[in-house]
Amino acid sequence: GARDLPFGASPGRAASSGGVASLGQPEAGGLVESSRRGREVRYSVRPEHLEPCGESDAAFVAAVDLVEPLGADTLAHGTVEGTRIVVRLTGAQRVSEGRLPLRFDPARRHYFDAGNGARIEAE
Repeated sequence: GARDLPFGASPGRAASSGGVASLGQPEAGGLVESSRRGREVRYSVRPEHLEPCGESDAAFVAAVDLVEPLGADTLAHGTVEGTRIVVRLTGAQRVSEGRLPLRFDPARRHYFDAGNGARIEAE
């Protein structure tokens, strides 16, 4: 079943090679600080930092099951591999239930210890 994690956190393991395996995708171009290496981590991206894109550019595809128009913003609620996520879009962006390819800037990730949920600060 779906599990709720901090603003869309996703499981992964920080590898000594510097990558994070997550949602079937390796971390795109960048090193993981030594404070994360070898640890079970979860990463999270704030809803406003996820953006719709074409499937070929997507980091992952969400299955949207609820669209919440709020005027200036629209919230799209859904799941990615069993993890609940929320995407915050401008009210002018059209989105509907179903598949929603998403991308984000890897520098916008926030990391958490998988065991206790504590945020792991960058070095």
